[in-house]
Amino acid sequence: REMRESTKVVLAAARSTAAALAFASDALRRDWDVVLAATRADCSALAYAADELREDPKFALAAIKANVGAVAYVAEQLARSRDFILACVGARPQCLERLADEWKRDRQVGLRALES
Repeated sequence: REMRESTKVVLAAARSTAAALAFASDALRRDWDVVLAATRADCSALAYAADELREDPKFALAAIKANVGAVAYVAEQLARSRDFILACVGARPQCLERLADEWKRDRQVGLRALES
């Protein structure tokens, strides 16, 4: 139990394997810095973050800026939001290739990626 609540232990483990975040305490899975550091090392760490972080557009965008692959692990409502998708491709045009096909075919999204 102590190890699940230790920021140092969880960060070290999450840098080795994203799944380590799944075993972290709820408080650490809600911790912006811990989850961002883990996501920077492995984009799939975002899948183990608390829902409140995965649903937070500011956090999700920060995670995508840290690791473009994190776009695959944001909350569903963000993945369906045109405003959020436009912000993503504006910040990291490379995420376009990882988006759902509907966004890849979207003219406005494609133009935003090209402008960035």
